[in-house]
Amino acid sequence: MAIRVLVVDDSFFMRKLISNILTSDEIKVVGTAQNGLEAIEKLKKLKPDVITLDVEMPILDGLATLREIMEKYPTPVIMVSSHTANEAQITIQAFELGAVDNIEKPRSQLWDDMSKIQQELIDKVKTASQIFVKSISQHNRGTSSFQSTLSTSKNPPSYIVVIGASTGGPRTLMELFSYLPQDSGAAFLIVQHMASGFTAALAKHLSSISQIPIQEVIHETSIYQNCGYLATGGKHMVLKKSNEKYKVGLEDGETYLGVKPAIDILMKSVAQNVQSTLIGVVLTGMGKDGTLGLKYIKAGGGITFAQDAASCIVYGMPRSAVESKVVDFQETIPQMADKIVRIIKNKCD
Repeated sequence: MAIRVLVVDDSFFMRKLISNILTSDEIKVVGTAQNGLEAIEKLKKLKPDVITLDVEMPILDGLATLREIMEKYPTPVIMVSSHTANEAQITIQAFELGAVDNIEKPRSQLWDDMSKIQQELIDKVKTASQIFVKSISQHNRGTSSFQSTLSTSKNPPSYIVVIGASTGGPRTLMELFSYLPQDSGAAFLIVQHMASGFTAALAKHLSSISQIPIQEVIHETSIYQNCGYLATGGKHMVLKKSNEKYKVGLEDGETYLGVKPAIDILMKSVAQNVQSTLIGVVLTGMGKDGTLGLKYIKAGGGITFAQDAASCIVYGMPRSAVESKVVDFQETIPQMADKIVRIIKNKCD
């Protein structure tokens, strides 16, 4: 049976483009809407499997529309937004409200630019159609607010925690970092499968709900305890060691398993430089990125985690890791945060 999609965008051109892309595959566009109010009315009537939702619209904007959808008519929503700082920040807020994924609008109306999103959009709609979305009231949205700042201690980390996530990852990362204390002594290296232009907004938002300051890595950067480092979109992040000090840098290599940054590439580089004081974590997402990385970490004496099936938005990457027998602990997010902190504290005490 074809996946039924409602396309919402105030631009006739974008509605037509997205509709044409989706109907080229086994997907049926059952309707379009040019603003949020029209979208809500058509949602009630058409009951689509997936909605693609523009960020900036007249009458009722993307966030207000998403909030209404998630409160009253929970449906998988993919945000369609430009890479501007404002729209990127709104997109991250949309993840907190329950959006399952996002895709970047083409930056021009040239076909070569537009065709780049074709397979990505089709794949994301297919993935979204398999996700069961709960009402927004049932989400733990990590609403705590902190004024975290970059570490001034400049102490090296006593532990390195490598975290990888894909579909559903932004909201899951928000939850995880809302539980982690500011004084664990660890450095947190994070890969989220996300386009360039959105990772800066994600890092900023994670810092706002966490006691741990988190920065986007855009050039070679020394890492310190009690800080987080998020790979920028479109580049692989790797760990380097020099004179007993750790740095993270970027490599502009080929995509790996269809993604860049890749979790496996970061985890492998970390495992080559760090042994027993290392933890690897794979969170929600489609595919198998992270499985090989956890294998390297486990072989080097590190400890490995995967998110449990019930709490995953997409139980793909964690399933791959579990089935490959490279996972020590499979936990909910609160349990995972607690166990990670206890492991670090027990090792360092």
